[in-house]
Amino acid sequence: MYITPKAIGVFFGLAKVTTAAAAVTLLSPGTAVDAIWDFKREQFVQMLSIAGPGGAGFAVFSAVLATTAFGTATRKRWGFGVALAIFVLNAISDAARFLSGGSCEGGPGVAVSALIL
Repeated sequence: MYITPKAIGVFFGLAKVTTAAAAVTLLSPGTAVDAIWDFKREQFVQMLSIAGPGGAGFAVFSAVLATTAFGTATRKRWGFGVALAIFVLNAISDAARFLSGGSCEGGPGVAVSALIL
């Protein structure tokens, strides 16, 4: 199966929106955007303890994802390199989560990353 560069760009574009929303919720808690955390409320409360640096990190990562979306959608070699690095890092983090007992969270992530890579 072949995934088109535009599809990869759309994927990273959607990921950019999600991470930007996470940045907003951490940098300005108490807004309607906080609803994105409803399914993981406990993690949101934990993240609020590092809201400034965490929100800034999500904002920077959102910019990286936006750049990657552009690079892959326009078939830039560097875009695919960044996309590959992101997928590899995600696979490593999911494998670590799986090995530390989070099979429900890490297992599917490892499987999806393997399929994509």
